Amino acid sequence: MKLLYLFLLTGIFTNQVFAVDPFVNPIKLKEERLKTLKKEVVQTEEASIFSSVILKPLDELSIQGVISSGNSHKLVLEDPSTGEVFILKEGEPISKNEKIVKITPEKVIIAVYKRQGRHLIKSYRILKVNLGGE
Repeated sequence: MKLLYLFLLTGIFTNQVFAVDPFVNPIKLKEERLKTLKKEVVQTEEASIFSSVILKPLDELSIQGVISSGNSHKLVLEDPSTGEVFILKEGEPISKNEKIVKITPEKVIIAVYKRQGRHLIKSYRILKVNLGGE
C-alpha cells in the first residue's frame, strides 16, 4: 500500500505532476481569467443585404403621414430638398440593412440587421408618426 502511494506521489502513472500553490488564491485566479474573457468583445457591423428603395437615409426625409386603405397602410415620405415624395409599404427596404416591418397610423416599426461574426442579428427601431404637429 505504501508503495502504491509512493508511485502516485512521484507521478509514475501519470505524465504530469499536479501541484497547488498554497499562497495563491484560486478565487482571484478565476476572476482574472473571467476579466480577460470579458474584454473579448465581438464587433457588430452593418449587414448589406437589401437594395434600398429610397435614395437618401430615412433621417434626411420627413414623414408626411400614413395612407390607410382597409387593413393595409403605406408610409408617405418627402425629401425636403427636392420635394420628391416616396410611398413605402410594409416589407420594403429603406437602407442596406433596414426594412419596414409594420406600419400603423401611429408608428412605423423598422427591422435593423447587423452582423456579429457569422451570425445575423435583428433588432427593431420604432418611429412615431407625428400628425398635426403634436
